Amino acid sequence: LEESHKFAKLLDTMIPVPLDAPLVTRMHITTIINELRKLNCTSILISELIDESKGLSRDTITEFLVDGVIVLTLDETMDIRRMKIRKMRGTRHTLTPQSMEITSQGLRIKKDVI
Repeated sequence: LEESHKFAKLLDTMIPVPLDAPLVTRMHITTIINELRKLNCTSILISELIDESKGLSRDTITEFLVDGVIVLTLDETMDIRRMKIRKMRGTRHTLTPQSMEITSQGLRIKKDVI
């Protein structure tokens, strides 16, 4: 547990990831992901998308290195948050966006009523 805590602190100091050279960025992110895999833990990497981006992460590299990508969106006109699983290795999943809400207990998937 002590080592995990130290590694979490290390990750905080590594952000932001350098975005100047794609090869450097890829090596940096690969190192982080490999170290997390050595800990044999479930890890959540959070990235933001730039509007009209063609990639699934700001650096457009991370989505190729991770096992899963979940995209969260907000429709402000309808006041609806949605999540869509874009990639999840080793399992079947729906491609349909799911309505969700963020509560004090976490994320709650809602049944869509059409």
